[in-house]
Amino acid sequence: MASDVMKFADQTGSSDLLNVLISSFGKVIMWVQSLDGNAFPHNALAAGHSTSIEGTAEFNQRFQLGLSVTPCGEGKYQDQGIALYSMTGNTQVTNPLDVGDAAMKVLDLISAHKGGTNDGIVSVCSAKFGKTIRDDFPWNHLDEVNLLFGLKGTFAPDPVAVYRQHANRLKLQGL
Repeated sequence: MASDVMKFADQTGSSDLLNVLISSFGKVIMWVQSLDGNAFPHNALAAGHSTSIEGTAEFNQRFQLGLSVTPCGEGKYQDQGIALYSMTGNTQVTNPLDVGDAAMKVLDLISAHKGGTNDGIVSVCSAKFGKTIRDDFPWNHLDEVNLLFGLKGTFAPDPVAVYRQHANRLKLQGL
């Protein structure tokens, strides 16, 4: 998906502009969180590569813990003493008041996973890692990390509560 966006930007000569816009958006997010945006450099082109099909393949080649050996399957639940879990959303548009939903839908429309279930950025199959807690949360990629004022779908579970529940799961396992 990211590689599609970057290829489109390269073809239209807008990659530098895209880098500035996305990197600036990152600085705004840092500012909203009262963090120094300059202390954490942003590079949309590097992020685009790292999340592209090619970049993800490079990462997965280097770090194979928890990866499935079958398409859309689960990986090892534990490897080298590390408990491995994943969870993901499967919806792009979740709340009409959330401006991020429009971005998730646009990214879905121009992405490489056309027709596949996804959260607007990552396909459900690509998100599987270790033991899958759940792969059908009614969240988009921004909902999963509680961005943009914590807006989510009306009946969708609260991501903060889900992560707190997962932290308790890990604590009960002695991790």
